[in-house]
Amino acid sequence: MPDDFHAAVQPLLAAIHPIASVLQYFPVAGSTNDLALRLAARGGQEGAVILAGEQRAGRGRRGRSWFSPSGSGLYVSVVLVPGRAREDAVRATRLLTLAV
Repeated sequence: MPDDFHAAVQPLLAAIHPIASVLQYFPVAGSTNDLALRLAARGGQEGAVILAGEQRAGRGRRGRSWFSPSGSGLYVSVVLVPGRAREDAVRATRLLTLAV
């Protein structure tokens, strides 16, 4: 992870815990979504944040390709599991989709 980014985020981690309890940075990735899905499939890591400086196979909604060249942005995926909500999992999933 770039030092300047790490220094900027470090003071915020306690405030957003459990989000970013796992924080992984890749200078180049195929897709942050694919990396997040693999991480989730290995048993959870809810709250993990995957960051990339460039994506070579990024995708958006409905399978659309996502143009994400180096130096033009920070590309992020977060592992969340609203289906494990304590109350109403279906409602939690809908609200999360709306919020995002």
